[in-house]
Amino acid sequence: MNITRKGIESALENYRLGRLDNFSVPNQGLLNKVVFLKTTRGRYALKIALVNENTLDYVLGLLDQIRMKTTPRLISTIDDKLYFLYSGHKAFIYRYIPGNIPKRLSNRMTDGIGRFLAEYHKRSCHFPKNSGREEILGLSQYSIKEAIAQARRGRGKKGREALRHIETAIGKYRLPDNLPSGPIHVDVKPDNSLFIGDKLQGVVDFDNAYHGPLILDLAVAMSWYGIANGRVDPAKIKSLYSAYSKKRELIYSEKKSLFDAFHLAVLRNALRALAFLAQGRLPQKWVYSYLDDYLEAERNFVATREEFIKYLEN
Repeated sequence: MNITRKGIESALENYRLGRLDNFSVPNQGLLNKVVFLKTTRGRYALKIALVNENTLDYVLGLLDQIRMKTTPRLISTIDDKLYFLYSGHKAFIYRYIPGNIPKRLSNRMTDGIGRFLAEYHKRSCHFPKNSGREEILGLSQYSIKEAIAQARRGRGKKGREALRHIETAIGKYRLPDNLPSGPIHVDVKPDNSLFIGDKLQGVVDFDNAYHGPLILDLAVAMSWYGIANGRVDPAKIKSLYSAYSKKRELIYSEKKSLFDAFHLAVLRNALRALAFLAQGRLPQKWVYSYLDDYLEAERNFVATREEFIKYLEN
């Protein structure tokens, strides 16, 4: 999509945010478009939904309900709506969140992510269940078979080898149907987190949010923050888990299922990435990097279920 000053000025006519001073288009977001704006009244972010327009109402409704300091704070249009059309696509504006994507991770950072995630789960627990959106980490056996069939259409030795491991391993892990559930972000990772120093300023990109088991959301964050260079970092995982459980205590079935959720978080992300690669929706470089770092770490993670939870709890 071609982002022009004229187009942004036209978009701002939907708001009372002053005149446009300047804008920039960061190199981030694999599927949707983000534009940073500076107007005579402040700094904002413009998000243009290119692939999830049908589910944007769910995302905007969720953000409007939780209203956390560390999530995008939506700006209503002059006719009191949460979105408008930009070149035929749904788009919205939220207050700019200062900070940087971390280049290195400290335990204080993972502690902040754990506290954020617990607070988010507590605030969003009463949000309506029916989202009507694709579950990016869907847990049904049908969704697994469908993603495997899509991934098989891809080319490349690395992808085929990864898919063989996923097909063998993914059936070993299951989550019970009765786990506590709610709106899950399902993509809390460093690239979607903004820090000043070690202090968390915000978590963005709720594009994949849907109603699912809370423990999966925690496990996804633990995998993104607890894996680096093809290895699991137990200290980072424990830091995030401890901070989360201090604000929202896990029940027994969640603790028992966390080991499976951790493996599933990596396996299903890898499977979905391979399926998207075969469809041309993700670049090969990004997908192969994920396989080298995260799937390799999952493949070589030898802790048992009992060892895993015992380490986190003690």
